[in-house]
Amino acid sequence: MGFRTMAAAYVLGVLVTAGIGFINDFTFMILLAASLSLPASLIALPGYYVTYGLLALAPGANPSSSSGSASCTADGICHSSTTGDPATWFLVTTDLAGVLALSGAAAVNVIALGHRHERSNV
Repeated sequence: MGFRTMAAAYVLGVLVTAGIGFINDFTFMILLAASLSLPASLIALPGYYVTYGLLALAPGANPSSSSGSASCTADGICHSSTTGDPATWFLVTTDLAGVLALSGAAAVNVIALGHRHERSNV
């Protein structure tokens, strides 16, 4: 298996792992993707959290509190409502930013390793 094929599989693996982690809120999978993309993830993760913080400043993006109510009839039919949940665009954008940060970190690792690989073959 060639270097490019292995590199593509590595980046795709990190991308899929991070995607599963962020979409399903699986902390273990996010941490696994971050550890797989070390050392570049040491820079990517702070960048993600800065992006998250800046997006959270948008009005209505991520309220500091949430409340809700629910009621059920005698027939067992329930209705509920909540207010103050994070905006859907905010959740999607921050998940996408996390996946891009970690898969980008994996790509940076490949580029750095590729340069080292090229120099050793010269």
